[in-house]
Amino acid sequence: MSDRKAVIGIDLGTQSTKAALVALDGQPIGSHSVAVEFERPQPGWGEQSPDILVQSTLACLSALTGKFPDVEIVGLGIAAQMGGAIGIDKNFEAVTPHEMWLDTRADEDRQELLGLYGPEILAKNGIIPFVAPRVRRWLRLDPAFAQRLAIVVAPAGYLAGRLTGAEAKDAVCDRTQANLYGCFDVARNQWDDDLARRCGLPPELLPRIADPFDIAGRLSAEMAARCGLTAGIPVAAGMGDGTGGWFAAGGIEPGVSIDTSGSSAHFAVTVDRFITDPSGLLACMPSAAPGRFYLLGFTTSTGLAHRWLSRTFGKSYQELEALSITVPPGSNGILAVPHLNGRVSPFEASMKGGFLGFDDKSGPGELYRALLEASAYELNGWLEAALKLAPGLTLSNVVNVGGGAQSALWNQIKADVTGLSLHIASPEINAARGAALAAGIAAGAIDRASRDWFAADYLEAQTFTPDAVRHRLYAPYRDSYARLTDQLLPVYRTLQQLRQNQRQEKDTP
Repeated sequence: MSDRKAVIGIDLGTQSTKAALVALDGQPIGSHSVAVEFERPQPGWGEQSPDILVQSTLACLSALTGKFPDVEIVGLGIAAQMGGAIGIDKNFEAVTPHEMWLDTRADEDRQELLGLYGPEILAKNGIIPFVAPRVRRWLRLDPAFAQRLAIVVAPAGYLAGRLTGAEAKDAVCDRTQANLYGCFDVARNQWDDDLARRCGLPPELLPRIADPFDIAGRLSAEMAARCGLTAGIPVAAGMGDGTGGWFAAGGIEPGVSIDTSGSSAHFAVTVDRFITDPSGLLACMPSAAPGRFYLLGFTTSTGLAHRWLSRTFGKSYQELEALSITVPPGSNGILAVPHLNGRVSPFEASMKGGFLGFDDKSGPGELYRALLEASAYELNGWLEAALKLAPGLTLSNVVNVGGGAQSALWNQIKADVTGLSLHIASPEINAARGAALAAGIAAGAIDRASRDWFAADYLEAQTFTPDAVRHRLYAPYRDSYARLTDQLLPVYRTLQQLRQNQRQEKDTP
């Protein structure tokens, strides 16, 4: 038996799967990542084979066990992209693709559910529904499909079940992301069966609710043999990837805020009670830390919009950033709308991307900076809304995590737009680390009260402070951005209707 003991956290992201090997005292030992793909066979689709989640995880685990054979792994944890759905049969075999969070096919069903039960859904869940509209759509298009479905799981629940050899009856969903189903009662920490039925999600398809620190099962002999680990290692129920990152970044006390810059972007303000926003602008998500919640604004396209621009112009992110550094605040009078897959905070499926104010002299530097600034304008709006919902709350710290946190330009823009200092966490502070911590707690190897994992060395690797002059310069751009998105909304809705009409005409024999 090795003297070196550690835990592994797995992060099922949109564009990659990552695994972090962390010592029990919080010291990073190693990590590995594998790029993953998803398919967009038609406009609005976003799906992948569920087996990609398993195979990419096994590849990461095999790489770590091969590189660190002398380390004893005492627990596995999972943090995974949220809002997607996978249907499984009684044997835990997938009968649907992984319909991802960015898939918009169920938007009409979501709109109908919000029209029917919106205030109740938001009051109980704190967020718009993601999973129930997907299942409603599946069964609306094919009622007989219900006979093949045993349970509908989120990606984290799917991976936990596959790693442990579970049957459908053993499937779990952790409480930090159960509200994304749309039929969870956060205050009571239980499913609302009546609301589920009304939303078109039969309650018998719901998995068991688990705490992030519960043991979902133990690594099966088959999976252990495929990745070099020991069978029987406990696998924690885990959490959503956003929650995992916020947890790792110290989002455990009121006032701590976490800015996540990834494929999507989130800004989470830690509060000590469940607060719902009747306007629907901000969501409220349960934290992995007991008795803590996050007031949350988020987009679904930030990093994906950057990737689109990179591919469109054939330039790397580094090249785009180098061009954008020379562009003044306000991007030479250009405003961008970054919602390529629809707006979420507040929800508006029809809103897509856009650039306003460019001319024949504008280039990729201006457009890229405009996208960076647009996400900062969104963040500023969420921040103002959070402080209104939680009056008296003092922002004690703002920690930036995610791949985008490595962009000095983007960090400075956010600081200048909001007037807040941003502490940039070390690259090891991510969802995989949050999942690793949950694994250690679940295995009984780490004291939940320990603060070793939240040392300043990890959470404040670099700080960006706002420039007063640029903060004043950005004020009219912030206001113009808010007016722009409001005034363009009728146009976006008209364009969406025109697209739907054309698709219907195309599908009509």
